[in-house]
Amino acid sequence: RLLQRTSAGVVPTDAGLAFWRQAQLALRHIDDAAVAARSARLSGHVSVGMAPSTASVLGVAFMQAMRSRYPDVRLHMVESLSGYLASMLSARQIDLAVLFREESAQRWSVMPLLDERLFLIGAGDLDGMPTSASVRLKNLGRL
Repeated sequence: RLLQRTSAGVVPTDAGLAFWRQAQLALRHIDDAAVAARSARLSGHVSVGMAPSTASVLGVAFMQAMRSRYPDVRLHMVESLSGYLASMLSARQIDLAVLFREESAQRWSVMPLLDERLFLIGAGDLDGMPTSASVRLKNLGRL
């Protein structure tokens, strides 16, 4: 028993006091470990997946930034289609991925990276070319 109920209230037993002292010590060790982790340089391995179109634009800059900021982290880049990268995430074959959509987002922590504007460019006299400032993708089939 760790606690004893008395008419004056609840008081710790000898075992309860011993447990409390050890718990306090453990909490101090946890705090010390957290401070040490924050002050230490990050190290280890991380695998990041990107689609080929993303890797061609961001891959080299991402690798250079990682090497500069986290020199003790060994980066493994995987280039594949988004659907396969999502499967690799689920199978824990990669740690992170830059994907085009939030597949099964309830299982993962998802952070939007950007909102991309796409532009339709073509000859103005092209049959079916929209004349409005914006167009829905479903209407592009008429071109």
